[in-house]
Amino acid sequence: MVQNFHLRAATSAILVGVYSAVAGRQGAGIIAGFVAFNSGVTAATFFGLREFIVSPALTYTLPWPEYARRREELGIAPATGSQVLSSPSGEDDTTLGIEALRTNKLLDSGISGAVTGGLIRGWKSGRSAALPGAAMASVACVALQYGWNQATMRRLRNLVKTEDEHTAESEQPTFRKRMMRIFGVSQISEEEYIEKLKKTRDIYEKRIAFLEKLEAKAKEDDQKKDGEHEK
Repeated sequence: MVQNFHLRAATSAILVGVYSAVAGRQGAGIIAGFVAFNSGVTAATFFGLREFIVSPALTYTLPWPEYARRREELGIAPATGSQVLSSPSGEDDTTLGIEALRTNKLLDSGISGAVTGGLIRGWKSGRSAALPGAAMASVACVALQYGWNQATMRRLRNLVKTEDEHTAESEQPTFRKRMMRIFGVSQISEEEYIEKLKKTRDIYEKRIAFLEKLEAKAKEDDQKKDGEHEK
């Protein structure tokens, strides 16, 4: 809330200050400071109402899925005698989480905007201006909140899409693996490769032992033949 308060005040001051300077108006700094003060008061009133009064009250009382999720996140028991309205099925948790942002805090912002607009407009222009000010502020706050929700949804969808693309790319076989499949060469693990080397070694050791026996027998036969010739 404090971050939103500072952001709104600073943004308003900068925009009005730049406009006043470009338009050549006298006292651009004073005008910017006055606008920053008004924007700060408005933002503090709006966010204070929404975060500390309106949102907690709606979270504790309304059975809608948005507020049921808030109660679950906060570990709050559901309201007495209320039934939680279920979300549409057939979608995964990620999709439901993103789609839930579409209506996130719309009612909260509408009520808070109406109260803030009515109070400030009534204080500045009299009681007769309180109701129109409340209506205009409520519509503006709902529209801004909806735009913020849409931007957040778009950003999250892009993040999910990028993550899915990276996952798909990592699951696709590499060029080396595709060529090995084409030529019928299968990839084996290091343990299997070591086992094959051991079997090959055993085969060659048996072959060497057999050849050594043949060589020893041939030498023995030659020695016998030499002995017979000497006799």
